[in-house]
Amino acid sequence: MKKLLALLMCVAITLSFAACANSTTPAATAADTQPATTDAATTTTEEAATEEVEWPTQAITVLEPYAAGSTSDLCQRLICSMMEKDLGVPMVVKNVVGADGATCYTELKNSKPDGYTLGHVQHSGLCIGVFLNDLSYSAEDFYYFGSTSPFDHCVSVAASSDIYTLDDLMAWAADQDQVVVAYSGYVNVFNAMNLFRVKGLEDKIVCIAYDDNPAQAVVSGDCDVCVWQKAGTRSTAESGNLRIIAALATERWADIPDVPTAREQGYDVLSIGHAYFAAPIDTPDYIKEKLQASFDKCIASPEYQEQMAAMGWTNYYLNHDEATAYIYEQREVAKEYLTELGLINN
Repeated sequence: MKKLLALLMCVAITLSFAACANSTTPAATAADTQPATTDAATTTTEEAATEEVEWPTQAITVLEPYAAGSTSDLCQRLICSMMEKDLGVPMVVKNVVGADGATCYTELKNSKPDGYTLGHVQHSGLCIGVFLNDLSYSAEDFYYFGSTSPFDHCVSVAASSDIYTLDDLMAWAADQDQVVVAYSGYVNVFNAMNLFRVKGLEDKIVCIAYDDNPAQAVVSGDCDVCVWQKAGTRSTAESGNLRIIAALATERWADIPDVPTAREQGYDVLSIGHAYFAAPIDTPDYIKEKLQASFDKCIASPEYQEQMAAMGWTNYYLNHDEATAYIYEQREVAKEYLTELGLINN
């Protein structure tokens, strides 16, 4: 437990005129200035209306917390390629990698709320990471259009090992001084801990975060086991150097049906994470409405659904209201769990 606590806490983030004129003739001054005030108000109203009609008029930057080519990045680029056709301006993905997403979310929160900077935010950073680090943002700082890539999670080991089941993994781990677990997303630290707790081996694990592809760290021999999302793990396993031994899902996946669930193997661990398309909370309503309509159109399109399936994603879509409620609900669940583990004080 001390190793896990030290690991989690070391990911700390350092973030980091109106003029009045006196007049001796108040009545005359009021009369003189009234037309000008009316004209100014009319002009301001007309400008605002023009902005609403014309937005967007320039490229939109979409911040992505993980590396180019990652599953999250691929999903983000798919959505942007479809939305930009609808909105009529380029949507440029900017990868802002670091601190399990916190660097990206901090930049998003501090960006101008004009609709020209959006972001792809992840469940674990919003619901778990906020308790483990001194961050300048919270879930309330963002408006969530809905969920994008859902993340089913799984457990994998090197294909050259003699480990084929979770019981094999635990039997091997029992003889080790420590087990190095590669992960991405705080939720997978919990997944790993829950799995090893079944056999009382949670104190043996040392978790190392990878912003890109943690499964590759197992292939290269840098780590012993990977607990990460299914889509990226599956693509790495296709090289023949990685073996998926457990799905942290309610049932077996159609695209890799030979992989049993953890529950089938006697380990009651289930994990589904989400990513969300978001904007700074103070973004004007008319911009949110345009973006919301375009995002909903993209998610509902057959093209998006087909490409999701081709990349091995399961569609657990949450709309704006569902996503917002789920984030706040899961944040409370994470808070209780972290308190139970002794990682934070309630």
